[in-house]
Amino acid sequence: MSTPHTLALVLALASSPLLACAPAAIAPTAAAASSPEPAPASEPPASEPPASEPAAAPQAIAARGPQAAGEAQPAALRNPPVNFALVPEFRVATAREDRYTRERIDAPLVAAHVDVERFDLDGPSITKLGRGASQADIALALEEVSGLRKLDLGGSQLTDLELLAKLDAVETLVLWDTYIVELEPIAGFDALEHLDIRGTGVSDLEPIAGATRMRMLLASETNIRDLEPLRALSQLEVLDLADTSVRDLRPIAKLRKLNTLRLDNTQVRSVRQLAKLGGLVELSLDGTRVSDIRPLLGLERLEVLRLADTPLEDIEPLAKMQGLQTLDLRGTAASSEQISALELAMPYTLILDDAWKREAAAQEQ
Repeated sequence: MSTPHTLALVLALASSPLLACAPAAIAPTAAAASSPEPAPASEPPASEPPASEPAAAPQAIAARGPQAAGEAQPAALRNPPVNFALVPEFRVATAREDRYTRERIDAPLVAAHVDVERFDLDGPSITKLGRGASQADIALALEEVSGLRKLDLGGSQLTDLELLAKLDAVETLVLWDTYIVELEPIAGFDALEHLDIRGTGVSDLEPIAGATRMRMLLASETNIRDLEPLRALSQLEVLDLADTSVRDLRPIAKLRKLNTLRLDNTQVRSVRQLAKLGGLVELSLDGTRVSDIRPLLGLERLEVLRLADTPLEDIEPLAKMQGLQTLDLRGTAASSEQISALELAMPYTLILDDAWKREAAAQEQ
């Protein structure tokens, strides 16, 4: 057991989250804006701070807070905001001063994503638009916005995407745990690269079938069944479909750039359609009906494979997957003998559960 090829047993009940790209809440570091150019002496701006005094920095995004008395409470928070690992960067700045009298921007949806080069605001200031913002608040905040590329409305009370219809330059759109059910208003958002609709009532992905630049789609805990609209999204790298009714994987069988795929608690029975996804690095099948993993043997880049709570019995083929670093077999029907053999054969982290631990201990006695 002490050889270099020994598996490190992690006998834990809780597993790590699959998506490394979804850690803590987005909390960008506030950046003070540069001092504005002094106005002519004859027309001093009444509300502008002195040139020597830096502008107040935008506040970082906080989790959804309590609602004011009389307001409807939003849906229970199930998914945290995502700090997208694939987004080049999130920078904070005030709007360009030649278009906007500099004031504090407290709105989380703006404070997280305002970029001097990418955001124009030629209307009044946007303030105090929190995570539980109402439809009216959002409408007012976006009324004078143009050229927005990154927009986070996660956890708000948004019910209709019609408010965003003119923002067709958006590249990153975060809508987790909102009340939306239709994506039709963003059908023309061809620049969209990152879309987060986790925990919404969306059931049809057809409106984003033309978003061929899409690199990340987070759609867990939705009503999605049909993946046909994703067939042409050849740039997809991260796809989260956990806790949906998805069963047929044929539409995504040729998405060769996929590196992270999450199918936990879906109706998936076979992984045969994933055999040609040679770019996969992380694959999660927890809680599915998959019982045969042999089609995955050709995925040489696969490093993380999660098979917890599946009817899998024969785990011997896993010994041939030399690239694996983490394998989760909790709740499977694999015997202790099979697991012991796997432990000796492979130098990766094996995640088991107490049932296997008890069985192994009983045999030793």
